[in-house]
Amino acid sequence: MQYADYAYYSGTYHGSLVPESQFQALARDAGGEIDRLTFGRLKEGAEPDEAVKNAVCAAVDVLYSWENTEKGRPVGLKSETEGARSVSYDTSAEWETQWGKKLEKAIDRNLPRSHPLRYRGVGRC
Repeated sequence: MQYADYAYYSGTYHGSLVPESQFQALARDAGGEIDRLTFGRLKEGAEPDEAVKNAVCAAVDVLYSWENTEKGRPVGLKSETEGARSVSYDTSAEWETQWGKKLEKAIDRNLPRSHPLRYRGVGRC
């Protein structure tokens, strides 16, 4: 789901990295990650607060940066040399882990693990 729109991103969050034409698709992907981290509570009717909207905007920035940095780069490419053509690959997919950690940090800064939507325990009866 999309929990923040471009008006919120550019106005309230003061984001400027992502063009409006690409925001909606990235916000949808970021919303999916937020849904995973909040155990689907927002889809069940919980109201997205400012922390959720800010987390989406931060995630959108990371996803946009990832797409623009990694676009055209073969999966797992670690280094490449032109003269005498030398290519090496990272078998541990460290590059993917690096971007996953950046995404997680961006979300955690805005929607901390202590937020009620991220509570993993069982509710009181």
